[in-house]
Amino acid sequence: MALYAFDGTWNEDQIDDHKETNVRKFLSAYDGATFEDNYIAGVGTRFGPLGKLLGGIFGAGGKTRVEEMYEKLIANWKKGDKTIDIIGFSRGSALAIHFSNLIASHGVQYDGVHDTPDIRFLGVWDVVGSFGMPINVVFNFQEINIGYDISSVSDKVLNCFHAMSIHERRQTFDVTRLDAGNTKNNITEVWFRGVHSDVGGGNGNTKLSNITLAWMLEAALDCGLLIDQAKIDLYRNDIDATAALFDNFDPIENEMRPIYPGDHIHQSAKVLPLEIGQSRTVTIGSGEKYSWTGVSMQKGAYYSFLIDDDQNWKDADIVCGPEGWESEQLPWYKEGIVKVMESRRRYPEANWFEIIGSVNDDGSELFRIGKGGEHATYQPKADGDFYAFANDLKSMYSNNHGEIRMTIRRGSNPGDMELS
Repeated sequence: MALYAFDGTWNEDQIDDHKETNVRKFLSAYDGATFEDNYIAGVGTRFGPLGKLLGGIFGAGGKTRVEEMYEKLIANWKKGDKTIDIIGFSRGSALAIHFSNLIASHGVQYDGVHDTPDIRFLGVWDVVGSFGMPINVVFNFQEINIGYDISSVSDKVLNCFHAMSIHERRQTFDVTRLDAGNTKNNITEVWFRGVHSDVGGGNGNTKLSNITLAWMLEAALDCGLLIDQAKIDLYRNDIDATAALFDNFDPIENEMRPIYPGDHIHQSAKVLPLEIGQSRTVTIGSGEKYSWTGVSMQKGAYYSFLIDDDQNWKDADIVCGPEGWESEQLPWYKEGIVKVMESRRRYPEANWFEIIGSVNDDGSELFRIGKGGEHATYQPKADGDFYAFANDLKSMYSNNHGEIRMTIRRGSNPGDMELS
């Protein structure tokens, strides 16, 4: 059996295992696979800086990679290896789908042989089917895929699994749905928490990327692939569903990807509502622009926030509690400069580093939590996921340290003080 693997844009073999994509890690868990034989690094990894630029922006070199992989397929076929499994990430996922459709439409042809095999397994992480750059003001560059056949997955593919990123917003990494209507029996698409490389790996955020990796390996095992169970256990034991998302440093936040009724959301990404009397304890990271809590808030309900008094975190070298700190606490020669910046805080009226609550992660409904307390409650104006963060300038989260543990509790009545 053979596994044909297409890595993501700018992704290739890494010395640091934490920087490996899920394509590479899947290969290492696949019995009998060798990296050199059937692995192709992502577009943008050849021909130096120019190749990186053209491959990253336009997907240049993709067709050549598919042709190379088809030659590998024929070589394996001649040896009698006629089981086909394919994986890919990002634009490598698009190449993997194109490769599977090429096999489905043309079969395996050489020296008068023309076989039409099934493809046992197609596993892809966050398919990026566009090969343009964000200049849609001129024309819709994102629709260009330079002739790749990725509009559908062939019925010759017996099992297709697609892990999709909920939080990726970059225009050049728009996801290509394989079964948006959830009607095809051979395709399973599942949404996972994280940005593009949180789902496909390669950015070092393995606490999230290992979730999709373990899911994909288990799916492959169920489909008959020989997968090392010890590797699945290894990745399963190194996950954190609430881990911070990787920051893409994209200056333009486009709309969230649409999730349609009937879509499947992985259990690790689901939010849970609290019933009256129920509570959940979460950790708010000072370096996260939005700390995800896994709690779903309901419009009109009452929530209180309990925080132990002995907790502190650091804004650069300033130590404070969940109530934050004020500019007046600084030496006179710093106070004036910092005070000018107060209006640029994410919640201008709140203290520096005060805990702020947010209904959803778009900044549309923010409220001050501070030290919280059982008698201080908040009543959401809309349904949504609950996030929290330390109040700071958007550009200054990299020098923050520490975390605060907080218990969210739903009550039946408003408290003595209303948070706002």
